[in-house]
Parts: sequence; structure tokens; C-alpha cells
Amino acid sequence: MADIVDPQIVAKAIGIEKAFAKDAKALDGVDIAIRPGKVTVLVGPDGAGKTTLIRMLPGLMTRNAGSV
Repeated sequence: MADIVDPQIVAKAIGIEKAFAKDAKALDGVDIAIRPGKVTVLVGPDGAGKTTLIRMLPGLMTRNAGSV
């Protein structure tokens, strides 16, 4: 089945997972959709995976699972 492109979404990630160590996941099944003209905020403590997620959206970092 082909992915449906939604013109109201400029970036989308589904089920993103990233682990830097065997038992330490930085991201565990994250979904996000970024829409034009809207403010999208990522909030969390240091080490929560905010920067990791942002780096994955343009392909600057590889993911262990999920799609962008």
C-alpha cells in the first residue's frame, strides 16, 4: 500500500526508535507530525531524546526502527 501524502504535514515520523546502548533507548516508539503555520514544541528533561528526534527528521542521524 502506498503512503498517502498529506499536504498539511511538512514532516512526519512514526514509531521512531533509537538506542545508543543495548538497554538504553533514547526514543521508544515516537510519533510526530509537524504542520505548517503551527508551533510544535518538544519538552523534556536533559537526555529525553529531543535533539535525537530533531536530527532524525532530516536524516542527520539513523534510526533503529520506524519511518520518517
